[in-house]
Amino acid sequence: MLLFEMTLISSSVSQLMINEKNTQKIEQLFLQAKASFAADDYSLAQTIIGQILELSPNHRAAVNLSVLILIEQNSFDKARAKLDDIYKTILPDAQLRTTEGQLYQKQHMFKRAVECYQLALSVDPSYSSAYLGLGAACFQQKKYDEAVSYYSRAVV
Repeated sequence: MLLFEMTLISSSVSQLMINEKNTQKIEQLFLQAKASFAADDYSLAQTIIGQILELSPNHRAAVNLSVLILIEQNSFDKARAKLDDIYKTILPDAQLRTTEGQLYQKQHMFKRAVECYQLALSVDPSYSSAYLGLGAACFQQKKYDEAVSYYSRAVV
C-alpha cells in the first residue's frame, strides 16, 4: 500500500512539473505572438498561436489574439465564425466581448459594437478597453460629447 501511495505522489509531482513547464512555455510563446502581431507579422503570430492552442486549447488570450488578427486582415466572416466557435466552449469575458465590439466597429456596425462593449462592461465594469471602444464608436458617429465621456472613463 505504501509503495502505491508513493507512486501516486511521485506521479502527481511529475505532472505538476510538466504543467509548470508548459505554463512557462505558453507564456513565452504568447509574448512572441504579441510581438509578431505588433510588428504586423500576422502569419508568424497565427503560427505561434497555433502552438499555444495545441498546449492549451482554451487559452483565452491566444484565442482573442487570433480573432484580432482576422479583424486586422479584414477577414470579418472568419472572425465572426471563430467567435461563434469560441463562445460554444468558453464563457465570454470582457476581453472577448471587446474584441467582438472591434469586429463590428471595423465594419461600421456601430450599434452592435456598442452593445458588445456594454456587454464587456457588464462583465467587468472597470475594463478600460471597452470604454476606449465605446469612445471610438461614438467618435466615428460624430457623437463627440459621448466619446469624450467614455474616453475619460478609460483613463480613470
